[in-house]
Amino acid sequence: MCDSPSASSVRARRFTPEPPSSDLSDWSPLGRGGYNDAVRGILTMLATVAALAVIAMGFALWAAAPRSPDLPPDAAAALISARPEFNRYGSAVVVSATTWGKESLNICCYTADFSFRQNGAPNVSPARADFRFYDEQWHLGGFRWGNPPNVTIVRVDR
Repeated sequence: MCDSPSASSVRARRFTPEPPSSDLSDWSPLGRGGYNDAVRGILTMLATVAALAVIAMGFALWAAAPRSPDLPPDAAAALISARPEFNRYGSAVVVSATTWGKESLNICCYTADFSFRQNGAPNVSPARADFRFYDEQWHLGGFRWGNPPNVTIVRVDR
């Protein structure tokens, strides 16, 4: 014999959700937590969308921020040679490279590696110049040459 009831003796029962008690204040068709959970989920989704929108707007503003134009090596050489502060020390500027400034200086500044002949010296000296972009044009901020501790630094006045 079989311990299980026969198929004919099992009656199908229909399940109908019933409120847990006569107090219906905490009953909801959404389950435990009810409408509060649904509202919390909607607010979480809206906050996420708003945060992503703020991040996207910040990126758009950063991408559209004004940046200085490129400083080609020949323009850097002309700016260096035109300054009387440089002509006191040497002549014949040859700029080998210009590079953007690092980190926060990358929107306004360039450095240029160049070589020149110091007045009265037979050899060519390597040097570096700093440039800033303001008033819609490039300006030489200063230049330096030599090896530590014998480094000569010249700041250029506006």
